[in-house]
Amino acid sequence: MANAISFSEKLARTIQIMYNKLMDMRIWFKENKKIYSIGLVVLGIITVICIAFAIYFMPWSWHKNKGYFQVQDNQTAVQVAQQLYQQGYISHPRLFIFIVRITGNAHTLRAGEYFITSHMSFYAMIHKLTSGHSEAYRIVIPEGYTVRQIAKVIASKGRISEKDFLQAANQDSLLYPYMKSTRPVVFKAEGFLFPDTYDIPYHAKAKDVVQVMLKNFDRKVPSTWRSKAKKQHLTVSEWVALASLVEREARYGEDRKPIAETFHQRLKIHMKLQSDASISYAMGTHKLGYSLSELQYDSPYNTYKYEGLPPGAICNPGLPCLEAALSEKETPYVYFVADREGHNHFATTYEEHLRNIQEYLR
Repeated sequence: MANAISFSEKLARTIQIMYNKLMDMRIWFKENKKIYSIGLVVLGIITVICIAFAIYFMPWSWHKNKGYFQVQDNQTAVQVAQQLYQQGYISHPRLFIFIVRITGNAHTLRAGEYFITSHMSFYAMIHKLTSGHSEAYRIVIPEGYTVRQIAKVIASKGRISEKDFLQAANQDSLLYPYMKSTRPVVFKAEGFLFPDTYDIPYHAKAKDVVQVMLKNFDRKVPSTWRSKAKKQHLTVSEWVALASLVEREARYGEDRKPIAETFHQRLKIHMKLQSDASISYAMGTHKLGYSLSELQYDSPYNTYKYEGLPPGAICNPGLPCLEAALSEKETPYVYFVADREGHNHFATTYEEHLRNIQEYLR
């Protein structure tokens, strides 16, 4: 009992000492009003910072919502805030607008498709929407891929079927006017689906993907090249068809222009283009060589059987081959053959061509 009383007395004495100290501090602050005022200001600033920190770094929506959110090209911060609110990702659109403006992010929201949740803080959400790292699925279309090959790449992502994409690639209404041809072709968009890396929106339809690729062609291929093709008496479709032959025949960059120039020379003297790549497209096969009977395969795309360019492109060429196909350099060559490594060797006469075949393909 004595120990208990002793402890109580010590506790009471400690409380009394602490109370006296607080009173002394109160008296000191009152006597030093300037410091007291500064203290209040500092305390107010700290409070404001804490509130701002909480608003910025804590979630302000308790909806259980998550999914893909798309920021469109040229969308304003106000439009994005309203869209976020309508889709249930934020509860305070005005607060979102205020924060993006005060943090200098009102004009840095990047177009793309992002996976977000309603439990994200404003900081996390704004950081994602300004990153430009779209979380739509990505596809890579190499130069020289055909429409059918592109369809397989897209279908592998599990969102769009091959059938739907092939149907969309044959819709004349999706083409820009200068892309349209009067000749019957396998796929109307063949040659104009620009090879590139694409971030495809999660909910995109087949025709949306085709339109994106066509728009990319229109944006990245200089319009002056179309004018240059016209001066060479080639329609846009013919120019792209020629570029597609070059794309499939030239494995190495240094061969592109010589092959294109050789094709131009053959067209000039009304010689058949005799491109194995055209037979490959016509027959739907991929072989190193074709037999004499296969060379006579009846298709308007077979440039061994029919003179001139095929009705349309046999693949989707990249910029280097599109540019090479416009080469105006005169060449004496009318023959070429690729060796086993893919390097091409050119000849002016058939006899010289036969010697190249013997030397490089034996």
